[in-house]
Amino acid sequence: MAASPGNARERDVGITDREQARARTTVLKLAVNRNKNELMCNAYANYMNKWLVTPMFILPNPQKAAPYPCATTGCKDASGASVSCVNEVGEGIPDQMDTVF
Repeated sequence: MAASPGNARERDVGITDREQARARTTVLKLAVNRNKNELMCNAYANYMNKWLVTPMFILPNPQKAAPYPCATTGCKDASGASVSCVNEVGEGIPDQMDTVF
């Protein structure tokens, strides 16, 4: 017998109101490590602990031996020139080591 929408047992299945509110306010960013400087600089800097890094799942890249050049030339400006990377609020990002590969 199918449960009716008002059935207490059916209401208990799923997430709670508190979990739903938390889900609405949580913004996570997933970075698949393809050794792209701008993406990985931001992901490894992990501003506000919102970034998740995962290796490629098919033919993953080897670990990058040198740090990502985030503080100097890791990103591009609107004209395509290499510039230092900044996070979501404009703060400079220091060079980052490749730790998820």
